Amino acid sequence: MVKCGAEGAELSLPELKVQVMRIIVKFLATLVLILALAWVGLWWYAQGRLEAGLTNWMNQMGANGTVQISYDTLTRGTSPLTAKVELTNVRVSVQSGPDAAPILVTLPSFGMHIDIANPMLLHFDNPSEIGINSARGQMAVTFGNIVSFDRLVPKALF
Repeated sequence: MVKCGAEGAELSLPELKVQVMRIIVKFLATLVLILALAWVGLWWYAQGRLEAGLTNWMNQMGANGTVQISYDTLTRGTSPLTAKVELTNVRVSVQSGPDAAPILVTLPSFGMHIDIANPMLLHFDNPSEIGINSARGQMAVTFGNIVSFDRLVPKALF
């Protein structure tokens, strides 16, 4: 028998071991919960930065007035394993000169994502078809599969 606590309750050795194991399990469960919440918060922040970077780039492209980018919807991913941003019905209007008719490039969707397996690699989710309309005519370029990515530089991120 072992005396335990302020009131001096006596516990047998097996009971003491069970009590210690309960404390360890509660501590580990709390630690796992804290790490999971921190991870979800980190990926929520990463998705926000990915979205802000994309919208800032679109605004910079339109700042000089020769390129205008518009889209129907911008959605963020929901998985804590992938930070993802996707645009639908993207329209890029390029004005090559003040008297020239604009060239319109249309994409059904465009996205970017960063996977948990390689967080320093930014993947571009390109569409399988790109439409181009100009004063001279229109055309569509169809691809089987486009794989494109960019390596992120940690110094530029922090």
